[in-house]
Order: sequence, then structure tokens, then C-alpha cells
Amino acid sequence: MKFFEPEFAGKMNFYFSVVNDLLRHPDDQPSIGLILCKTKDRFVAEYSLRDFNKPTGVSEYRLAESLPEKLQGSLPTIEELESEFGSAPETEKEAEKPPPLIKLCRMSNRKILSGFLLLASLLSAQTPAAGPQRQPPSFMGSCANLVCEIESDWSRNNVMIYGLAGAMPEDKFSYKPTPAQQSFGERVLHVAQINLMLLQALGAKTPAPAIDAKATSKAASMAALQRVGEYGVAVIRELGERGLTARIDSPGPMAFFMGPQVSRQRILYFLMTHSQDTYGQLVVYLRLNGITPPASRQP
Repeated sequence: MKFFEPEFAGKMNFYFSVVNDLLRHPDDQPSIGLILCKTKDRFVAEYSLRDFNKPTGVSEYRLAESLPEKLQGSLPTIEELESEFGSAPETEKEAEKPPPLIKLCRMSNRKILSGFLLLASLLSAQTPAAGPQRQPPSFMGSCANLVCEIESDWSRNNVMIYGLAGAMPEDKFSYKPTPAQQSFGERVLHVAQINLMLLQALGAKTPAPAIDAKATSKAASMAALQRVGEYGVAVIRELGERGLTARIDSPGPMAFFMGPQVSRQRILYFLMTHSQDTYGQLVVYLRLNGITPPASRQP
């Protein structure tokens, strides 16, 4: 189980094509897709599915101790699933055989399919389905106060760099344009580290997240970006307009180029411009690997 990544939308489109071509019957309702993941960033999910015209939902995955009573009659039993898909191979020779092609034509299959669709509809209710009726992300709307404006700018900034990092394949996170430069993964983690360091200097009481400062995997780097981004939103909301405009002692080396005191909102906008500077660097990393950044792709 992984964090949601933008490329999951492309995989889901492949699965739609296979199901509609090989499994769907003329009298079936339209297929729907459900992407289950360890956790998701709502803004990244909305951007990834914005031009996706098939009904798809993204939901966080949680284990339940038992099936809700109202679903027990609608979903197939363990015995029905074993009968439908076949039991485990008893010998090594049987295990080497290719699995049979499943054809949804019997009543038991219809029950299985309807059960999955029912479960998917309940889970996807947590997240708006992809389609023409989707609303734009909240950070693209108007604001009536400073807190809303800064939170919106912060969220938009984090969505862009998170989406950019998600577009780079796992095996390219160690890529360096030249030996003297940091790897793609190191630059991504650098953004999370600087954001976390200066957010903590703002004096908010919201607990700071723990991140792996030596992470090398894509999953760990993406998780650090997401946690620090959410932490920033919580800090902005906690401080409020009065706290954001208040002046504090400049943290660390910032006194050298911002003076001995600075407003908290100026520190936040410094973090956003620093992230955008790194974003521009990471765009080059992607394009050198033949990848178009998500924000630059045409519909």
C-alpha cells in the first residue's frame, strides 16, 4: 500500500480499458474506478484526475475488524470467492500454469461485481469522483482575509512541487545531471527540511512532524513533503492574522538578508519562493529524463 501518486491515474485508465473491453457486458452499468492508497493529498488527487473523464474516486485505505452488517448480504462470501477464482494450487506444477481468463457471465460473478461496486461507491464518497462536476481546489478560490490568502498560496505551492516530485520514477530519484550536483531525491528532501526548520522557528504550538532527514526512497521523500506541507497549513491557521503579521527575531542566517526582525508572513513567503526556486531546478532534472512536468502538460 503506497501514498497516492499522479501516475496512478494513468494506470487506472489502463484498467478501465481492459475491463470495458474484456469483462463488461452490454447490460452492465458504466465501470467505476477506486484507487485505494495508504494516504492521499487532496489537492494532488484533484489535479491528477482533473481531465480524467471516467468516474474515479481516491480513498485512503483502512482495515476494519468486520464487515458492516448492511453489506454482509450484498458482498460475496469467502466460499463464493474461492469457488469463483479457484483455490490455491496444491502442487508446484499447478502453480506454474497460467491463471484462467475470468469471464463475468454467471450469477455468482454478477454478485461479486455488484458487491465490489457497492463497496467502491461507499468508499469513494469520502472523495469527490472525477468528472465534469468537480470543483476547483479551494486554494484557487477567492479569500476574504490574510490567513486564507497565505494558506491558499502555501497549498498551491506545495501541490506543484509534490506533483513534480511524483512525476519522477522511483529509479530516477538518485539521478544527478552532473556528479557535483545533488540528486533529484536530495533536492526534494531539501525543500521539506528547510520548510520544517523555518516553520518551527515561527513559534507555533502545533507539533512538528518527524521526517527522515536521510531518506533516499521516493516514498519517504514524498511523505516528508506531504507531512511538512500539512504542518505548514496547521501553523498558518494557528497563528491567525495577528500572529502572521507580528514581528519576531529573524531565525538563524535570515538576519543577514532580512534584518534583525521580520514578520512571520515574510518568512512564509520566503519559504514559498525558495520552494519555487528548487522547483525550477527539478523541472530541468525531469526534462533531462524526457519527462514533461505535470503543470506543463497540455490536456
